[in-house]
Amino acid sequence: EHIPLMLPSVLRPEQRDGGGCATGLVNIENDLRAAQCRMALPRLRNQLHIKSRLLLYKKHNSHHQGMNTRLRTIVAQNETKIRLHSEKFQMVWEARLRIAEGDTSKVGWPKLKKEDIRCMQDAEELSQNAKKRRQANKRQMRREEEYREDGLLPALDDDDEMVMRGGENMREISWIWTLAGTAGTDEELEDGGCFL
Repeated sequence: EHIPLMLPSVLRPEQRDGGGCATGLVNIENDLRAAQCRMALPRLRNQLHIKSRLLLYKKHNSHHQGMNTRLRTIVAQNETKIRLHSEKFQMVWEARLRIAEGDTSKVGWPKLKKEDIRCMQDAEELSQNAKKRRQANKRQMRREEEYREDGLLPALDDDDEMVMRGGENMREISWIWTLAGTAGTDEELEDGGCFL
């Protein structure tokens, strides 16, 4: 009655092998943890997608104190869900690592770090990057104009104007968006999208 029941991942390998676990129980827990990883990752992606939509909506459509307060509350609730899904994935990943006796190649997923938990490109990041690009373009145009005045560069024709901008290949996407397997549903997205 007072003996604690533990999953095999909590036990050390010698405790598991020395009669501490029924045969096949480690494999069953490993399969359970794999399923939990497969479910936590799409849920995390869905919440990140919802976050980006909420931030874009807030930036473009939110006016007045009441609406801003309501949206900040909704964004905070979404952040809580993101944190919970990421913590679940991290706990499950750690359990799989213990089952694999510290061999990360046997876990099946990369370790989820704090810097990996981000939208494909956050709304704030988009506006900051656009501002930085505009400033960099202005500096470059000023420099090129100075070089032209000094005769180091030929005069510019209308056809020669170059437009510098970052394309899709310049974006750095977190591994959570590129990993195969999408077990999330549209129902989860719609659930997070009904906020006004």
